[in-house]
Amino acid sequence: MIAVAPTVRSIGGLVIHGYGTESVGHPVVVLLHGIGGSAESCAPVARLLAESGLAVWCVDAAGYGDSADPGPDHDVVGDALRVLDAVSPDRPAVLFGTSWGGVVAMSAALRRPDRVAALVLADSTRGSGTDGAKATAMRARIAELAEHGGEFVAAARAPRLTGPNADPDVVAAVHASMHALRLSGFAAAAEFMASTDLGPHLGEIACPTLVLVGEHDIVTGVEESRLLAEHIAGARRDVTVGARHQVTTDTQHHAIAGTQHEVTTDARRQLTTDARRQLTTDTGRQVTADARHHVIADAGHVAIQEQPQLVAELVVRFVGELS
Repeated sequence: MIAVAPTVRSIGGLVIHGYGTESVGHPVVVLLHGIGGSAESCAPVARLLAESGLAVWCVDAAGYGDSADPGPDHDVVGDALRVLDAVSPDRPAVLFGTSWGGVVAMSAALRRPDRVAALVLADSTRGSGTDGAKATAMRARIAELAEHGGEFVAAARAPRLTGPNADPDVVAAVHASMHALRLSGFAAAAEFMASTDLGPHLGEIACPTLVLVGEHDIVTGVEESRLLAEHIAGARRDVTVGARHQVTTDTQHHAIAGTQHEVTTDARRQLTTDARRQLTTDTGRQVTADARHHVIADAGHVAIQEQPQLVAELVVRFVGELS
C-alpha cells in the first residue's frame, strides 16, 4: 500500500484526517476509533476506501492523537455530529465505528437519525453499562492508567487485542497506540462506555447497518455482535475468522485459513445482499454471505487493523448499495 498523506483539519479542537476527494454519488464515510486507538489506527482501511473512490475522514477523539483534551462532562456524541456537519453538511454520512467508536456511532444515529445514512460497527457493543460489574471494571481502567501509565496498560492489554497469527507490525502498532493513551481522553471514553447501555434502544436504529466482528474477539465477542445484528433492523453481521479486538493496521491481504488471499472486485460483486453467495479461498474455506450475515474464516478484534483490505471490500460494497 502506498502511503498517502491525509488532509488535516481542526474542528473546534478536534483533529480529523481526510483521505480521498468528493464521493460522487456516495455518502462521506467518517471513522471513529476504539478506546485504545486514534485516527492513525484507522488510516490503512481509510486509504483503501479512498482508493475505491470514497471520501473518508478519520477522527482523533477529544484527548486522543492530535486533538485537544476534553472538558468536564464532554459530549463525545456531539463531537461526532459536529464532524458530520463539517465534512458532509448537505447529506447524511456513514459512521464507521470500531469498539467504543461503534457505541458513539450508534448513539449519534439515535440522537440525529437525519445525519446518519448508515452505520458500520466493527467489534462493537451496547456499552459497558449493561451490568454493574462491567461498568465498574471499565471505570477501574481509568485508575489503572492514572496509576501505572500507558506502557503498563499496553503491556497488559494490547496482546488481548490481536489474533494469534497477527503481523508483528500490527502487534507493534496496537501496543504503541495504547502506550500513547492520554488520561483525559481515555477517562472520558471509559466513563461514556461505563454509563451507556444501548440495548433498549437498538430497535430504534433504522438506518442500514453493517456489523463486523472477529471470530476470536475476546473483548467484545461474537455473541455481542450477534445481538447487535439481531436487534438493529436490517443489520448484517460479518464474522471475520482469524484476527481478535480491533477489526481496523497494515497489510494489503487478509489471512484466511493460514493463507494470504485477496478478495477481488469481481468476488466482491458476487456477494449480493438479496441472495446467498460463497467466496471460496484456495484452501477451500469459504466466505459466506446472505442478506443478514457475512462469515469469513479466521480473524478477531483487530480485524480492521489486521485485514484492512477485506474490511474495505465489505464497506465499499455496503456503501455502494446505499446509492
